[in-house]
Amino acid sequence: MVYQIYLRTCVLCLSVCMLPLSFQANAADSAAASFNQLFGKDSREVRQTRQTDDDAEFARRLLSEARSAKHAEDLTILLYEKAHEFGLRDVKGYPTAKAALDELLKKDPSKKFEIGEMRQLLGEKWYAAEPDTRLIDFENLIDMTIDLSREAAEAGEVDLALKFLRRVNSFASRLDSPRKHDVRDEITGLVRMRRSLDEIAKLEEQLAADPTAADKLAMIYLADLDDIKMAATYIDRMTDKALATQVRLASTDFDDATPEQANEAGVFYFELVKASKTQQPVEMLIRARVWLTEYLSREQGEAEVIKAADALLGEVNQALLQRGVGRKLARKMSARVRGDGQFGRPAKVQAAIDKGVEWLYTQRNANTHWEQGQPSHHNYGGYTALVVYALLMADEDPQLNSGLSRSVHFMMNADMKGTYPICFRIHAWEVLPHRERYRPVLVRDVTRLRGGATRHGYWGYTMTGKGVDPNSRLDTSTTLAGGLGLWIGEEVGGITAKKVYWERIARGLVKHQLADNGWCYNPATGQTGQGAMTAGALALLHASYPHLSDATKLHVDKAIEKGMKWMDENFSATTHVNRGGFKNYYFAAVQHAGLFSGRRQFKEIDWYESICEHLIKTQSNHGAWGSVEETAFAIAFLCRGGIVYESSSSEKQAEEATPASNATDEAEDEITESDLVEVPVE
Repeated sequence: MVYQIYLRTCVLCLSVCMLPLSFQANAADSAAASFNQLFGKDSREVRQTRQTDDDAEFARRLLSEARSAKHAEDLTILLYEKAHEFGLRDVKGYPTAKAALDELLKKDPSKKFEIGEMRQLLGEKWYAAEPDTRLIDFENLIDMTIDLSREAAEAGEVDLALKFLRRVNSFASRLDSPRKHDVRDEITGLVRMRRSLDEIAKLEEQLAADPTAADKLAMIYLADLDDIKMAATYIDRMTDKALATQVRLASTDFDDATPEQANEAGVFYFELVKASKTQQPVEMLIRARVWLTEYLSREQGEAEVIKAADALLGEVNQALLQRGVGRKLARKMSARVRGDGQFGRPAKVQAAIDKGVEWLYTQRNANTHWEQGQPSHHNYGGYTALVVYALLMADEDPQLNSGLSRSVHFMMNADMKGTYPICFRIHAWEVLPHRERYRPVLVRDVTRLRGGATRHGYWGYTMTGKGVDPNSRLDTSTTLAGGLGLWIGEEVGGITAKKVYWERIARGLVKHQLADNGWCYNPATGQTGQGAMTAGALALLHASYPHLSDATKLHVDKAIEKGMKWMDENFSATTHVNRGGFKNYYFAAVQHAGLFSGRRQFKEIDWYESICEHLIKTQSNHGAWGSVEETAFAIAFLCRGGIVYESSSSEKQAEEATPASNATDEAEDEITESDLVEVPVE
């Protein structure tokens, strides 16, 4: 009797448990029956024909029915599935198949990985069938796959993430797409992550029996995964007390650390890199840079300790430079670590940046570029390069933003003929993620800049060249662009510096400094110093200084002194002095002059804070500052910031470094008097 009651109870429980499954099965059967009743005949007829264009037409019909909202939910989902199925049978149906998958993802986001794999397969079929659409559509497939793999990795599905990436990598390799480098970088990072996670799993099992496992776990989280919070969870169980102290310090705010602790933290991170104890050397070097800068900015401690920290910061910056991270990019990465940048800026500054970025995207042509003229014009390509540079400075990521990725592709493949476009492309290259894949473009641009300068040290709108009479092409503005592009290529890009060019630039600027101590656009006709030209000339003189002969340095010292006097007498945070228009271009030049010289103030005014205040007040309601180019200059200015501590040792070591050349150097290693413009001796 007891057995019978127990058996009946089990049967009842099983029946109750099976009810949801039964309902699901009934729902599926009901949807299938409804589909067969409404579309079964048409479906069978379409399947029986040899041609496939009717499959594409039938898929469009099913998609329309699904979107009509007149069917039950289960039938609607089945209609989307069938639209995808029939759409796959003909190239004309691929857009329908894609739309159906998009709708299915909206219906059930939990199936994003399954649907993502289906979108991958569709993408491969589509791009193989329509080669002409590859350049643009393949970008979408890459971006979708990277996003999908990151979501899978965050969900703990590292193997699934690698499966997505390896499939698209195989296809990208067959197409020889430049985006294959993006995919391979992601694969490399995930492989490292999986190794670290496997090691973590083993150490977690050993933790109870081996106390030193806590030390190893903390080190993996700290040095390989750059996850300080997780590293800190093992502090109380660590046997290496020195390491525990460093982990505890790293997990605190910078303001809570004493100067001595900040110095120790900087040394600790640098030692990790020197001893090859990290899979992320750049990230650890940035942390070393941040902590050492924090210590040195307080100007506390014994003189010898300060000197040693300053020298170590120089080594850190040089190590970053050897890994392709120049000062501008290092500043951006340091800001992220410190919580500055978009996380630490005043809210009104970040709001202005965000509005400007949003507006710039609305101005893009063909969802790709920002050009305003014909490809034959000397400024063609420059508008896009300048905007891309500004967006990168605003932390827009082409690996996460398919539209920006297309713009980068356009910029790097544009046939640029002018000095401005080439200069702006080099600026964008400097802050571009994974920029080394575009090194051939950088080398070509630097080589063209070298060949395009006159013997007077000036550049024109186009690559003028040394065969032109030096006095017939005097344009300080294009010269500032060419000089800064050359400086980035050599300083950050590691292309061996050739002193002859810097001698020409410096002597040319000294020769054409005006009687009022400033510089103007055309020194052949101008008599009055102008804001952008004076600030830009000062920046170039500072950039050229490490490469100059002692004789030229004497004249440059005097020119800088007089130029700074002009700035202290004429600086304005609201108008372009003696010029009128192009205000934000002027502000960018002031920023270069301030950062190169280390001057926080001109005319006893903090140039960054005062210009920021002006830009915020003058931004339009829709986010622009007038034209596209002026808006880009404003965004880049706001993002780049003002003065931060820079090590004098760092400057010296960077100057003395001679990385291997990547450019085709001209046979012009020696400087002769015929190459240089005579500078009058006072």
